[in-house]
Amino acid sequence: MDYGKHHKINKRINRFMKQKGFKQCRSDINIYVQTKEGQVVYLVLYVNNLSIFNKSFDEVKKVKLALLKEFEMKDLGEIGFYLRI
Repeated sequence: MDYGKHHKINKRINRFMKQKGFKQCRSDINIYVQTKEGQVVYLVLYVNNLSIFNKSFDEVKKVKLALLKEFEMKDLGEIGFYLRI
């Protein structure tokens, strides 16, 4: 993927995440955090992958559905392991 196309996609994702109430992490621009009603949702972008973290599957599902409506993407299911940790 060329830099120009990658930059446009990042701007679009950033705008969408902010509209949904997420804040971009200052220390890592690929991490978004949303806090509402005592729940914290983390969204992490890594190259062309996206991971959503929260204690509640319902919250993860809400974010996932919003993303699927806005972007062409494929749900690969739950993470079996993360960075082999």
